Amino acid sequence: MNNGLASDANSLTINEPGQNLPAGAPSPNLQVIVTKSNIPYMFGRVIGLDTYKVVAVAAAKSSLPVNSVRGVFPLGMQCTAPCTTANMVPGQSVPFNVKFTPVIGGAPGNWQWWSVGNGAGDLGNAVSGGMTATFSIGQTISTDTGNKGNSGPVSDAWNARMAKCAVLASDPCNGGATNNIPTGDPCLVTIPAVDFTGCNGNCSVTIEGFVQVYLEPSSSSKNQGQNGTKINACYIKGVDGNAVTASSSAPNLGAVEPPKLIQ
Repeated sequence: MNNGLASDANSLTINEPGQNLPAGAPSPNLQVIVTKSNIPYMFGRVIGLDTYKVVAVAAAKSSLPVNSVRGVFPLGMQCTAPCTTANMVPGQSVPFNVKFTPVIGGAPGNWQWWSVGNGAGDLGNAVSGGMTATFSIGQTISTDTGNKGNSGPVSDAWNARMAKCAVLASDPCNGGATNNIPTGDPCLVTIPAVDFTGCNGNCSVTIEGFVQVYLEPSSSSKNQGQNGTKINACYIKGVDGNAVTASSSAPNLGAVEPPKLIQ
């Protein structure tokens, strides 16, 4: 947790907010001061010097909820406007539509996916590497009716992605630790949260925020008979390396920007 300094440093101080930062330093921020004393001189001893002290100071802008993000996974999560995380905890199940069994009200015909490009091939690419555009809170995004999960490009991309997910010691979606998912795990994705209420057929909905979820490979599959692709996931809190901008006013749905060094 202390990057190996706890047993080596004489003093570790954490200030939030930081002290004596440059004028105009962004807020909120976090400052870490590490001090190590009694470091022996080598050549200084010939002139009577014995030990010296080293102080290292670093400050970083604290992470904020994502306001704009690129590479979002082409799924949407229902979050009634105004979107809030008041009832969400890490590890909580996040439901998605399954063909003929909608779990989000008011969106008949929309089973899982956003409208991406021109058909299953483009959707498969988005499943593999995320949607290429940058999306922001307040922007609209289009739904796509029908079930494309059984198509070759989509199911192949899904299976390939699931095969690359890390093998975790415990399932974060089934009572396991939610903070042991490695950075870059393909099963850890950020998706738009929207309010599907009133969406009937292909429609445009407003992005309320960005939620981070873990796609559970053990209980998700490309084909459940007539039900098509079945996707199980749970809510996670962590850094999204694809964050473009962040804002303290954005709903904190788990996805936050990486901290930025300011000192």
